[in-house]
Amino acid sequence: MTDTLMKLALIGLISTGLVACSKSEPEAAAQTTLPAVQPSSTPPSAQSAATVSGQEVTLGASKTQVLAGIEDWVTTMQAAPLHDGQSRLMGQFDKEKVIGFVELIGRNPEQPRKVSLSLFMPNDSPVHLLGNITVYGAVTKNLFPEWNGKERLDWFTKSVTKLTKKKSKPEGDPPSISRVENGKQIRVTVLKELGMVSVEIEPI
Repeated sequence: MTDTLMKLALIGLISTGLVACSKSEPEAAAQTTLPAVQPSSTPPSAQSAATVSGQEVTLGASKTQVLAGIEDWVTTMQAAPLHDGQSRLMGQFDKEKVIGFVELIGRNPEQPRKVSLSLFMPNDSPVHLLGNITVYGAVTKNLFPEWNGKERLDWFTKSVTKLTKKKSKPEGDPPSISRVENGKQIRVTVLKELGMVSVEIEPI
């Protein structure tokens, strides 16, 4: 199966599983404006395993390496520290392709300890669904170069489908599924009320 056909198949599975988010929610997310980011040059390959940078264990990949292949899709990027004081770079994707954000978190976000994707998945927009799959595929390929591409996409699709069938609890964290590959953990969380999928990657 070609990459394009695989992506289209994934779109169908995900769009039928997720609750459609209201138009106001993705539009509100899309209206957030951030300072412009300069496009990055093509980077060398990211390291397969997590590495130690100073006293912090990082993902072993720079910001440029994390976003390789989709750097032009990130239209804005700015510093946005977390409430606990951790450094974070937050980027917004091109609204015509993806409704969502990428976060690079760590002592030095240019060499992140954690990468987070927040992707709104409206089931009435094949273009955005395809864009979301493309972003997931690119970032996971960059951070898990040893993980087979078809297996990466299959795992994501099955995880999202399984999570959408779970009933949300009134209290506590939303359901998630995680997996460890070569010293790094990837966690997928579905927030059905928002029609959003969260993907978090960090060293273990």
